[in-house]
Amino acid sequence: MASSSILQRQHLCPSAMQIRTLNKKICSDLNKQNDSLISYAEFLKWSEDVVYQSIDKSTTFDVYTYFVKSCGLEIPQEIDVDAVGSGFKPDSEVDNKLYNLEINEISLNNTKGKEQFVELILGKDIFYTTNPFEGKSDSTNNINPLWNVNINLETTTSSLNNDPLKIRIKDKNGTIKDRVIGRAHVVTDKIISANGEWIDLTGDLIDSDGKVSGIYHLKARYRPLSDIPPEVKPEPEPEQIEVDTQSSKPIEDDLPYPNFTDEHTSLMRYNLTPEIFDNLKHQHTPGGVTLMQNIQSGIDVPSDIIGLTAGDADSYKTFADIFDPVIEAYQGVSLSNSDSCYVTNRDSSELERMERIDYTYVVSSHIRSKRNVSGHMFTPSITSSQRIELESLLMDALKSMKGEFAGQYHSVSDMPNNEKERLINCGLMISPPSKGSGLESSGISRNWPQGRGVFSNGTEEFAVWVNGEDHLCIVSQNQGGDIASVFEDWSTAVNGVENCLVSNGMKFEENQRLGYLTTSPSNVGTGFHASMVLRLSGLGSQESKLKLLCDELGLLAVRKLPNEDCWEIMNKTTLGKTEVDMVQQVIDGVAVLTTKQPWL
Repeated sequence: MASSSILQRQHLCPSAMQIRTLNKKICSDLNKQNDSLISYAEFLKWSEDVVYQSIDKSTTFDVYTYFVKSCGLEIPQEIDVDAVGSGFKPDSEVDNKLYNLEINEISLNNTKGKEQFVELILGKDIFYTTNPFEGKSDSTNNINPLWNVNINLETTTSSLNNDPLKIRIKDKNGTIKDRVIGRAHVVTDKIISANGEWIDLTGDLIDSDGKVSGIYHLKARYRPLSDIPPEVKPEPEPEQIEVDTQSSKPIEDDLPYPNFTDEHTSLMRYNLTPEIFDNLKHQHTPGGVTLMQNIQSGIDVPSDIIGLTAGDADSYKTFADIFDPVIEAYQGVSLSNSDSCYVTNRDSSELERMERIDYTYVVSSHIRSKRNVSGHMFTPSITSSQRIELESLLMDALKSMKGEFAGQYHSVSDMPNNEKERLINCGLMISPPSKGSGLESSGISRNWPQGRGVFSNGTEEFAVWVNGEDHLCIVSQNQGGDIASVFEDWSTAVNGVENCLVSNGMKFEENQRLGYLTTSPSNVGTGFHASMVLRLSGLGSQESKLKLLCDELGLLAVRKLPNEDCWEIMNKTTLGKTEVDMVQQVIDGVAVLTTKQPWL
């Protein structure tokens, strides 16, 4: 049977010459003479066999009607055109006034292969791409996530008839693959006939061989521009203007002090006085990040402990009047009395007193360190295209890891749910953000899980999370209580990751005063957290006592799963102490918890 590519390439509204070519092809497939009139039944059989395997009969007839008329022939009298539908119209039968086509959501699922980026096309016009700044195939994109986009396009009904929506995909080798939105004329027909209502469009993606290669989903609305009230007419995107770092141009002259309540208990809330707010509210970093963007999580989530995130590295300087007191309060350091509070020591041989731990309670040991890449916006402010570009750069860099740290990169979008859950439980996968959390409010989880992934080695004792809360989270872990060995492996691994980045023209974001700069002020300095997971059965009502004791020891106690008795005990602060100090703090604290069991 013939390929459907001819019919698809003509977008179902071909020229007279193309019609004759198509007619010849269909006749050949049906073993008919070239000049024969193809009946509707014959056309239906051909179309169903080739491309329209699940199409409704009325829309197929619309195509057949146009096909016959384009050949200059009459439709057989026994067929009732009105009874079978007439949504697909030749140009002469439609108006040519301007319409507004809106698309709010796009998702592609079950696509085959590793596509690099996607373009949404109307005729020859590309009006949406997953990589609008570069438009090149070297930016990795995983197709499965939902793109929360707002596309506005002015077109005419005849343009939609002639050029139905189409998707173009480039694979990892840069090869263009036209994946037509399956039965594109059906999409066009439904958009036109929906009378301005939002509709969900779901169907198959058909490749150039006529085979189903995936599933698409759109939310679309098509209505005359004259029907759109002036106040909601789509506005053009604002022009990108370079920010003057010396300027303090007001963003909103009447920006009020946040309406904090007694439920707002973050460190930001208690340190952001009206005077500091007024001094900072019109400032912005060279990248355009504002005070309101940085404090939004503390406003929206009253119980947030910190209430402050950094949209970029310059936020720590531009908004130092709020970042410094929050850092001092949480980290327990004095920034005013020192040029630098950042100290480092990664020599695992200096660890001691590990024999004091009762290892029958210990399940596993972990080291995690957070890093950001210099020159890139931090996760609360990074755009979708920038995140995808950064993911591609980091993925290429991590491929250079050698020896026991060599591994593979896995996209969160491509991973089955059961595998995600398994990797999350064993500490190797980024956890999805919870609804209403600070991650969501700050913008960190925007477009989740697009552009996120994990690089891990074969033993699953080393991993690098990409584009979670920070650009990178470097993880070393093992089962059991040998945290000194985990610390030594982490030290080697973090040096390896840094070398890979440098070899690819990147470096970690850091400064002499604060050390490594992270999205949350709670992680600045070393960005380092050592932890041991303990199984503590029978705590019952003593959970609060455990948390209070850990706080007195300078530690945090976090329950791993709601219905389990496993608790992760980790260092709380990351600035003013070395990595060795922090691991030792965990060792000494776990020794107290496992031998004396003071919460009982």
